[in-house]
Amino acid sequence: MKPAVVLWLSELFPTTSSHSPLDTVDKNGRGFAHNLTGYLLCPCEYDWNDNSVKEQIRDRHPKFLVTAMSWPRFLYSKYTNDPEDLEKGFLQGTLLLKAYKFVFTSPTSARDVKDEERDPPPLHKRTKRLNQIRTRGHVASLLGMHSVMPRSIAYIAVQLRFALSNVGSWRSDDGDFDYILF
Repeated sequence: MKPAVVLWLSELFPTTSSHSPLDTVDKNGRGFAHNLTGYLLCPCEYDWNDNSVKEQIRDRHPKFLVTAMSWPRFLYSKYTNDPEDLEKGFLQGTLLLKAYKFVFTSPTSARDVKDEERDPPPLHKRTKRLNQIRTRGHVASLLGMHSVMPRSIAYIAVQLRFALSNVGSWRSDDGDFDYILF
């Protein structure tokens, strides 16, 4: 999924002077060191566009620690939350939907998620066309999933956060961020 995330980011956020292109293999330039991945990992309660906030997050200042108790922007529709209604747009982020489809239905189905799409369609079997032979089912059908489950959303959120981070190999914590608690 790591190379796919780079492709999605380049489609959703064309490279500008505010962020450089990402490497599909080397994750060293990701995480809070990169303006785009930092923005997506940044909790909504912080203003990533404020350079002093950005620097304090990068420096792990005690008042700006990013922990599992703060929801990152990529979880929200349009990458922002409503402070009056924290559930509005929650778990409807475009990247989250793309990652979910990529893992549980097919990499091709992730392309169908557009930036403004809100509600993922229910998982269902594709209909076979005449003379078309299916070689295997998608992961969701192999697992017996007939609907989107909270655990599967949590799994994808963890995988996506890891893909956006600069951590090269899996571990249960990333600095102040605890994946198990998340």
